[in-house]
Amino acid sequence: MKKLLILSLLSFGLSAMENEVTEKPLCNEAVTPALVYKGRKQIAKPLSKCILQWIQKNTNFTRVLKPDDVICKGHTKSVLSAAFSPDGKTIVTASADTTAKLWNLKGNCLVTFKEHTDYVYSARFSPDGKTIVTTSDDQTAKLWDLNGNLVATLEDHTDDVNSAVFSPDGEMILTASDDETAKLWDLKGNCLATLEGHTLWLNSAQFSPDGQRIVTASSDGTAKLWDLEGNCLATLEEEHDKMVRWAKFSPDGQRIVTASTSGEIKCWNLKGNCLATLKGDPSWLSPAKFSPDGKRIVTISGDTARISYWNEK
Repeated sequence: MKKLLILSLLSFGLSAMENEVTEKPLCNEAVTPALVYKGRKQIAKPLSKCILQWIQKNTNFTRVLKPDDVICKGHTKSVLSAAFSPDGKTIVTASADTTAKLWNLKGNCLVTFKEHTDYVYSARFSPDGKTIVTTSDDQTAKLWDLNGNLVATLEDHTDDVNSAVFSPDGEMILTASDDETAKLWDLKGNCLATLEGHTLWLNSAQFSPDGQRIVTASSDGTAKLWDLEGNCLATLEEEHDKMVRWAKFSPDGQRIVTASTSGEIKCWNLKGNCLATLKGDPSWLSPAKFSPDGKRIVTISGDTARISYWNEK
């Protein structure tokens, strides 16, 4: 039986808490760290029993823990992200305690990555699983080997670094920042290109499957398509009236799907034409998944999964 690893990461978008965080907990019995939001910033707060009861009452979320689950316990503040290695044998977590940690499947901490000086937002493996990239509120991203040695620091951003991903071939890294830019780097920490044109902070940046294009998602209500030299090829901006949470390529790289905080999901071609618009619940909308042929997407909103199909205009 496969073990499900529970990483104490609950990031439910409770609409009642999305724009306001009270100083006092709703009840005194906290059961696990969680993430809530004040404006655009994630704030670590205890998830109280009454919030958990609200989740169970208003959604289909009833499973919390089973006897054969493994808990990776060791961070001292909320866990903000978690990812498996490509071979599925280890996990890397990022935490508000300024560290990232590497774990085995028994929940044992193998390595702690300690050089950041502020929240660590994300941690991701390289395609070959030999390197880890972390991003932080300290305005840097860092590269590490699996023994915890710092390989390089990526430090040309002027504000929080929200995400970092490796290119499909593992030879470059793409970061997205609150300074309204994305940056392309080599593995030595040299900045190869800066993607400038957004007018508010970036929430994500992703490579196309062939590694030749980049899509960015911003709180300015747009997504943008770029080449590797930092030239903007198209702006995806039709009627997104709120921040764009994320943007992703289809498996063949010929379409892009975006989601905004208004609950809209849109599908685009590479010319910036909108092919379809789907409506969802803005509080619960999660990243869409493409079918292998790229012709359908499945979206999740609240207790509903929806499969959608479109034709090229």
